Amino acid sequence: MRDLVLGVDVGTTAVKVALFGADGKLVATHRTAYPIHRPRPGWAEQDPLDWWNGCLAGIRHVLSGQSMVAVRSVGVVSQVNTHVFVDAELTPLAPAIIWQDQRCADVARELDARFTAADKARIWGGPVVLDASFAGARAEWFARTSPPLWDSNRWEPRSRGEREEPIPACRSCQRPVCRRHRIVWASARVVEPEGTNQVTGDTVIGVADRPGRAVPSGAGAKSCVQTQRPPWQPVRAAAANLEVCPEHGDRQQARSFRYGFMTPHLMGERAPLWDSDVRASFLGLTSATTTADLSYAVLEGVAMSGRQVLDVVDVACGAPVPSLTFTGGGARSDLWARIHADVLRRPIERPRVHDSAVLGAALLGAASAGLYPSVEAAAEATVTADEVFEPTGDVERRYEAYRVSYAALREVHALLKGAERP
Repeated sequence: MRDLVLGVDVGTTAVKVALFGADGKLVATHRTAYPIHRPRPGWAEQDPLDWWNGCLAGIRHVLSGQSMVAVRSVGVVSQVNTHVFVDAELTPLAPAIIWQDQRCADVARELDARFTAADKARIWGGPVVLDASFAGARAEWFARTSPPLWDSNRWEPRSRGEREEPIPACRSCQRPVCRRHRIVWASARVVEPEGTNQVTGDTVIGVADRPGRAVPSGAGAKSCVQTQRPPWQPVRAAAANLEVCPEHGDRQQARSFRYGFMTPHLMGERAPLWDSDVRASFLGLTSATTTADLSYAVLEGVAMSGRQVLDVVDVACGAPVPSLTFTGGGARSDLWARIHADVLRRPIERPRVHDSAVLGAALLGAASAGLYPSVEAAAEATVTADEVFEPTGDVERRYEAYRVSYAALREVHALLKGAERP
């Protein structure tokens, strides 16, 4: 009987469920979309039941006609820095606060100030900024604004012998529940029903299958790179809080925007700016600018935000990352892959499986179940590129303008803060 592995990716815009053979070949896939609710400026929420119902629908679909006995493992990954407060019965107490949300920015700045540079170097290995997506800031905000609900937030993970680490930063908010919570590493076996291993942890953004491989991916144009440096190296490389992934190839018309660009900071920016107040803008518009120009500017702006992150990654790695793998919904677009190659100045590989997070989840499960000796071995055996896009254009002057625009507009964004129309 053929071994099968199941992957579940609870993403920003949809739950993706996929069934793979142990060789990484796709057997069946299903996608359930759901909305992001924005009840106030800077807020971004989701209904956790949308995730759950999407998981159920997807699992039923991909397993239709398959033998359950053949499924050797289940791997689950999810959005990074998205938080749900639940009671003792795991019932959500409020909507999920997703990673884009900026409501906790002021609380985060307050907590960040409690750590000295030496504290940060000891805990994270460098000058990490505690921003609005930090778990401690979310907990402190929830406790301050909804005290009765906070008092019902009683659930904490039960230890099953996993590798666990305390979260020193969570102690900063001085909330008892936060001080009890722990991190479970993604390779841990946390549920073992009748021999099936389920793994959990932070979001797997693509599969960085060997040192020096970087993976730009996701609705937020995040980047992930595997290095040989110690863990907690401050390379937190999430960029461009923008939901602009062309899910259907290049149906939108877009042409090269000769003069200008877009800064894609629709809800603030994380690495490397760490500024919750910055907002998006189009620069260089003229009377001849068309909607096609603007479409191209969006795609190129996201790539430029990725370039800013990659510059930091290159420094952290001690050398430029030689190649990158383009994954997620945007990987369906040849145009966006070419733009990334030009902006990032290096070859862009597009893998056979575009939705690499769900494949990464499945491979985590496969490694935990013993189908492979390690996650790296699983990726090496299954992740292949179907096309490589080489750099062909020079965008350096435009990128330099993009890079300096943040400092040039900082005072503008500060003046606009809190100036929204009623």
